Amino acid sequence: MPAVVNHLVKLFADDSKLIATIRSNSDLALLQHDLDALSERSNKWRMLFNVDKCKVMELSRSGKSHSAESELLMGDPGSRSALAVVDTEKDLGVTFSSNLKFTNHIRTQANRATSILGQLKRTFRYWTIDTCRTLYCAFVRPHLEYAAVVWSPPNKKNMKLLENVQRRATKLVPRIRNWKYEERLAVLNLTSLHERRARGDMIQQFKLTNGINEVNWVNPQVRSSSLSQSGPARGIRGHTRRLSGQASTKCIQRANSFTNRVVNDWNALPAAVTDSDSVNQFKNRYDAYMTGRQVKVS
Repeated sequence: MPAVVNHLVKLFADDSKLIATIRSNSDLALLQHDLDALSERSNKWRMLFNVDKCKVMELSRSGKSHSAESELLMGDPGSRSALAVVDTEKDLGVTFSSNLKFTNHIRTQANRATSILGQLKRTFRYWTIDTCRTLYCAFVRPHLEYAAVVWSPPNKKNMKLLENVQRRATKLVPRIRNWKYEERLAVLNLTSLHERRARGDMIQQFKLTNGINEVNWVNPQVRSSSLSQSGPARGIRGHTRRLSGQASTKCIQRANSFTNRVVNDWNALPAAVTDSDSVNQFKNRYDAYMTGRQVKVS
């Protein structure tokens, strides 16, 4: 499939995405040419597309719609159909919006987790600390965290929406129901979802830095010399894997993207943590550093 088109194609099982940058009518015509080439290929190999399930999503800060000027068509030459233009679409479990804000996804996941929590509450009559932690971690929390590296919320409203689900879960144990939230978390051996998302970001950055995960970046992360960093002396003398932030003027989506979001937290970590030899070692050293315990370096 990628061999017959001019633009970038992302493939996962039977889920395919054609990605193009549209700045003019000629760009739109080139995209239409790719769609025609894909339709021709599918006819040749007798693996037809379900055109009704093929959709177009436009990502734009300006809000200008190119599809309003010219529809994108797909199908047999004699019976081509216009592709539906959508504002939201679910992709591999994450709901994307045309403005690249993940409010819809966060609201959906919070509602789903709340529903499951309600089912558990009706099913189990007696709640202990062990029961609460086991059931919550197995059936509820995964819905609040899946792919959080992609959609981690930038605003307090969405953070609170997610955290409130965990707050309700920690109140299921009668004897700690009236305790403060932080005290309930300590007894249940849990941390806030915000802290877990930050930890997940750091683990992902460690994997990227060490080549464990590979990403075909459009704008690659930029390594920064420690001496190029402004600030007090303790900020200048950092580890050798420091990052530089990327421009994100007046664009909260870009500012909160992974490559920008992790910069400050990653740069603040000591070399004893970032220079770990494995993912598990990094996790242990990161947890020790965040809880104020001494980081042991062997």
